[in-house]
Amino acid sequence: MSLSRLRRVRTAAMMATPLALAAALSATPVAASVAASIPRADPVRPAASGPSGAKMYGYKTFTGLSVEIPANGSAWASVYCPQGTRPSGGGGNSDAYTSGDNVYLVTSLPSMDQGSWHVQFANTSPTTGSYGWAEARCTNAESYAHEARFQLVGGGQEKQMTSWCAPGERLSGVGFRSYDPFLRIADAYPQDGVTVGVRSVNSTDALTRMSAVAVCGRDNYTVRSGFTTLQPHEANQAGANCPSGWPPTGGGVVAGGSSTHLQSSEPTAYGWQVSAKNTSSSEATLGAYVICAVPS
Repeated sequence: MSLSRLRRVRTAAMMATPLALAAALSATPVAASVAASIPRADPVRPAASGPSGAKMYGYKTFTGLSVEIPANGSAWASVYCPQGTRPSGGGGNSDAYTSGDNVYLVTSLPSMDQGSWHVQFANTSPTTGSYGWAEARCTNAESYAHEARFQLVGGGQEKQMTSWCAPGERLSGVGFRSYDPFLRIADAYPQDGVTVGVRSVNSTDALTRMSAVAVCGRDNYTVRSGFTTLQPHEANQAGANCPSGWPPTGGGVVAGGSSTHLQSSEPTAYGWQVSAKNTSSSEATLGAYVICAVPS
């Protein structure tokens, strides 16, 4: 195991809660049960409850334990926010390079009841396994998840859908759900201050489903972006940073084409970073979006 890999595993182990440890240890053999345990967003939205919790707690990143992603298979990873806090956004990353950049992020969404963030990875390498982990931005500011009703995606089809915040709320994070681990995510990004857009590509012959998740709060948020060019058959990263003193709360990605598929989406110290693989023979544009909390 490399020094950087050991450092990440050790750091994740120190930061994870006992619940995260249990989820990580059981994620690979019981992926179906983990997926079933993630509830749809609660349709009941509590009323505003006074001053923003961001003034008391802020927004901090927490990382769950690594899970093994088997060759030609999939795995779930989870991270749990400290008691009394909820995710404002989240995502995940993997050691995709160990399997030849063949690992894709296909689901990334919160469970507000559990105060947690869950991700699913798909590994298309026929022989080489990898490792993945979930990350969340946690806050005790108000935070709600709104998951739009699923949309059917036929074999070989490309579909788009949206989800949005309730009145009085603004977008703080981006989520999405693939009901098949080989439904590729091309875009999952903030369309505006209240709407999430998700675009997926079904790489199988079977009918499956997708959904979009808007994570929302009542702080004042703004969006920043950054772009890079992906060469044919290249995997690369793009990042976007918040202005100094404006904490990132969540983020998203625009992969720039149906042949460019999401591999990671995660917070950094000052913003958001994404990676994707261009599987086509033409150039593609990869864009990262970060949502920032504006200090009051």
